[in-house]
Amino acid sequence: MDPEQEPAPTLCARCVKELTPGRSEFYVVEIQAKADPTPPVLDVADMSRDYKTEINALVAELENVTPQIQRLTIHLCMACYAGWIEKPAG
Repeated sequence: MDPEQEPAPTLCARCVKELTPGRSEFYVVEIQAKADPTPPVLDVADMSRDYKTEINALVAELENVTPQIQRLTIHLCMACYAGWIEKPAG
């Protein structure tokens, strides 16, 4: 980075207010999404499947797939955070 170039300002993700680090005027919100970690429920019919072949086929399909973003970090000013924490989905 060019020493004369100033870093991009930190902005609130909702209202776009400029935020000043070190003044305790915003929250850093880290959002992480994960797939359901519980093991699948198997029945008798599942026991007769050829899982080794299925897994090998899936691995081959996934070789060229890029990872999906699973984390998101946003900055929210105090006012926007107060509204967001009560109703995060909008």
